[in-house]
Amino acid sequence: MNKSVVLACILLCFIAAAHLVRLLFGVSLKIAGEEVSVWVSVAAIVIFGAAAALLWRDCRDVGP
Repeated sequence: MNKSVVLACILLCFIAAAHLVRLLFGVSLKIAGEEVSVWVSVAAIVIFGAAAALLWRDCRDVGP
């Protein structure tokens, strides 16, 4: 598997995990003075987690 694919999967998983930590610990997030809804984190967990899983699965099936 290509090193860049592994790095991309790690980065995507890290982003999803950061949003999960935000949900679990109730960390508030403000952008330009506006409170960001927790639903944004829920969507980010689903999107980034699914992207990491699909990328990993697709590249693993291809082989070297």
